[in-house]
This record gives sequence, structure tokens and C-alpha cells, in this order.
Amino acid sequence: MIVQACLNGARPRDFHPLLPLTIDAMVRDATASVAAGAAELHIHPRGADGKESLAAVDDTVGAIRRVCPGTLIGVSTGLDRR
Repeated sequence: MIVQACLNGARPRDFHPLLPLTIDAMVRDATASVAAGAAELHIHPRGADGKESLAAVDDTVGAIRRVCPGTLIGVSTGLDRR
């Protein structure tokens, strides 16, 4: 069995006070999730404005890879391409 931790999703800022929307918060939750046994992570990177952003993917994934090397990371943004 493979456990994938989905850290934040397309939820709004007010969904929960601990929803990880910043890089630092996603790094913190990724570290805890992997330590608890998750083999994969799924994240929705956010820009400085808190909105899902393709521009934030490199920085977010890079920060998580530094603390969780070798962990598979799936990325979504929920952006509408229409």
C-alpha cells in the first residue's frame, strides 16, 4: 500500500486556520507527513497572494525536495485554461 498525503487542495484560505498555503507551511506539513509514513505528496502551490499558481511550482517543489528527498510529489493548480 502506498500512502499519499494531500496537503492543501483547492481550498480557500478560510477553510481551516492550519491549511498550508505558504511554502514554509507546505514544507512543515510535508516533513510531518513523510515522517508519519506518507510515500507521496500532492500539493497545490500558491503565489504570494495565496492563489494557486504555476509560477510557484518550482520554488515550492524545490523546498519540499530539500527536506523530503526522494519523495514523489504530485502538483495541481486548479487553474482554468479557458
